[in-house]
Amino acid sequence: MSKVQIKVQKIEFNRRLVEKEIVCRTMTLPRTDKVRELFRNAFKTVKDEDNNTYIKDHLFHISTNQTNYSIDKFKKDLRLLNKRVNQQKIHKRQYKKSPNRIVFYCFIEQSQDKTLTHTHMILRVPDFLKDKLEDIKETIEKYLPPYFNKETRRYEDTRFTVKLTKRTPKITRNYSTKKKTTHNDNFDVF
Repeated sequence: MSKVQIKVQKIEFNRRLVEKEIVCRTMTLPRTDKVRELFRNAFKTVKDEDNNTYIKDHLFHISTNQTNYSIDKFKKDLRLLNKRVNQQKIHKRQYKKSPNRIVFYCFIEQSQDKTLTHTHMILRVPDFLKDKLEDIKETIEKYLPPYFNKETRRYEDTRFTVKLTKRTPKITRNYSTKKKTTHNDNFDVF
């Protein structure tokens, strides 16, 4: 903590000049670039353990394709999506207790132009699923939430898109943690 002293001179109080000294304490927070570097270094040095593998050479991208989709609602959809994928791939009921579950490391953003909410994900999967990423992608697409059309009062196909791209580990780390705006520092683990 650092101290900042501000001296205010010649303040009129009850028709007299009074000198006041104001002392306030400020706390220095790490810059968002520093937090971003911490994430990059963490994913660079992470080691596979306990029969789990971090997928560092593929990047999952899920987009809402709807403008002004709230980040809280998107996080809820991602949490439910992770639940369904784990139930399908790991175990129907005991996936929470299993150390070999699929984990989403999500970097959530909103694009500046169209305000589309999307996420870039790095996955941790059990060893027996590390070569079945297309299968995981299909399962994710299967359980995406449907879209409720207010005009017809019916559920329609989902308005989400899922992409799986093969990248180098450095590009995967840097692109996931890129800086778009100062309000895009949303990291969550599901």
